[in-house]
Amino acid sequence: MANSPSLLCLFPLGSELRQFGHSGLFARLLDLGWRVVAAAKISDDDLRAQLDPRVEIMDLPLERLPFGLVHLTTALLDRSHAERERRRGKSGWQYGKVVAHNWKERMLYAAQDVLGKALFFSPSAQQLLSAREAAAIRNLSSRKCEEFLRLVGPDVILLNVPRSDALLPLLSAAQARQIPVILLYHTWKDVVALGRVNFPFARYGVWSEPMRAELLRQNPGIDPRSVSLTGCAHFQCMGRQDLLLPEIEFRATLGTKSNSRLVVFPASAPWMVPEEERYIRLLQYTLRDLDSVGEVQIVVRLNPMDSDGRLAEVLREDAPEIIVSKPDWRWDRKRNWCFQRRSDQVLYNSLLHYASACVGMPSTVTVECAVADVPVINLGFDLPGPAAQPGSVRKFWDADFYEEVRQTGAATLAESPEHLAAAVAEALVHPEQGRQSRHQLLKRQLGIAPHAAVDAAVELLLETVKPTTCHSSR
Repeated sequence: MANSPSLLCLFPLGSELRQFGHSGLFARLLDLGWRVVAAAKISDDDLRAQLDPRVEIMDLPLERLPFGLVHLTTALLDRSHAERERRRGKSGWQYGKVVAHNWKERMLYAAQDVLGKALFFSPSAQQLLSAREAAAIRNLSSRKCEEFLRLVGPDVILLNVPRSDALLPLLSAAQARQIPVILLYHTWKDVVALGRVNFPFARYGVWSEPMRAELLRQNPGIDPRSVSLTGCAHFQCMGRQDLLLPEIEFRATLGTKSNSRLVVFPASAPWMVPEEERYIRLLQYTLRDLDSVGEVQIVVRLNPMDSDGRLAEVLREDAPEIIVSKPDWRWDRKRNWCFQRRSDQVLYNSLLHYASACVGMPSTVTVECAVADVPVINLGFDLPGPAAQPGSVRKFWDADFYEEVRQTGAATLAESPEHLAAAVAEALVHPEQGRQSRHQLLKRQLGIAPHAAVDAAVELLLETVKPTTCHSSR
């Protein structure tokens, strides 16, 4: 259709596949007559097999930023912002810590830390440097990015991550051509770990009112009218009957006993919780002592970013009765490329549907379990051995992005091995007791019902392209 809108969706991480592809958002737009182009960091047959065949797939143009801009953005403005948040009592949650590999890097990072914190005390300097950053970003547009946009001719651009340095030249080119860019947040953590937004998106789609308030608090320059509640289509794949295996087939696939109750343990990324088998063994001992709950089997769902296989091997040798399930995900650590394949949607949705409880570190899995109505027990104590990445397991629970879970009581915090035993027994014997809390979490954190997020995203896209109903020729 010559006059139908054209969407360009950027795939720098791979998480976009589940949120925009598996959720049905692309299919909905295609059915409405839209043209949908996915520009991906790795555009191979694996990705093509996961997407609607009507989606056009292209290589995503990525470029490195000038060192001066990187230094200004991350070393000064981001650190100054982090210092302000720390003084407000925020947890300072980070996805990962930057590690210096030599003395030069140690000196550089130390100097950046000092300068960033010093900048906090000078609001006028912050305003000046922020203006310079914005000007520098406007001038990042390259010939390669301009040619790419001319070739695609999008009416609107969509992405799900607020900060990706390698995308800034393309976003700058879009800004120069007045192509609206929409950000639909993939995770609540991004409002915490990537709270300072340094590109003027045309529209922002957030999960809920609390998330909207947090985004605007940290970025007072954002027009509140540009921030809409869209929920998160990432959860559209959960709790669905059409993605459910029959129980006999499901149990045969995993190799579980026909009448056992299943406790899911979602493993963390290996670098986040080293030697996590310590907690899995503890859970195993705990379940052996619970005589009143019948036969129970642990299903360890390996982390999609676990590529070394160490945890699976340790469990097979130490506890072969534990079921180890490896997710069908694509994970390329060197290129930071990760996505869920279609088959894993069905297996994971079925796993939570047939599970009696979930035990593990505080994470987004709690929201997925709330959709599936599965009781969650979070681990909140350290065991002898290597520490978790933030320094303590309890810090996962205390992170800012977990506030709604704490307030609603949608998960139970086990603060000791003894408390773990009591919490697991309670969840297995009386799973209905936390149901209202789980429903409250979905209402407060997602805002939009899990299976209505695609509708909200489509409405936002239609509103954005309403003034222009033909392919961009800017």
